[in-house]
Amino acid sequence: MNRPIAIVTGGAGFIGSHMVDLLLAEGFEVRVIDNFSGGHERNLSQHFKNSDLTLEKLDICQLDYNTNIFKGAKYVFHFAGIGDIVPSIEHPVAYMDTNVQGTVRVLDASRFAGIE
Repeated sequence: MNRPIAIVTGGAGFIGSHMVDLLLAEGFEVRVIDNFSGGHERNLSQHFKNSDLTLEKLDICQLDYNTNIFKGAKYVFHFAGIGDIVPSIEHPVAYMDTNVQGTVRVLDASRFAGIE
């Protein structure tokens, strides 16, 4: 039986890892994209033996529109980004690159893959 595939960006973060928990419990195959700048592998450690979990160490700012990670996926849950207000003041370019351009790359890869 083919399981529906969901992508979770920022899936090793606090909120993203809880989405991964839910999706795996609901029978999804889950592909996590995270660069571990804010997330931690330990947030997903309980799933490391689950063959329905794929973990890609990747920055969303480096996503190509035709990346294989998105192929066959039905949904994308986008939690990757810099969430704290302080970095937006201290490092505005990096903040904008991740939160705006990174989101555009996630959307472009989703569009190219035909994700709902």
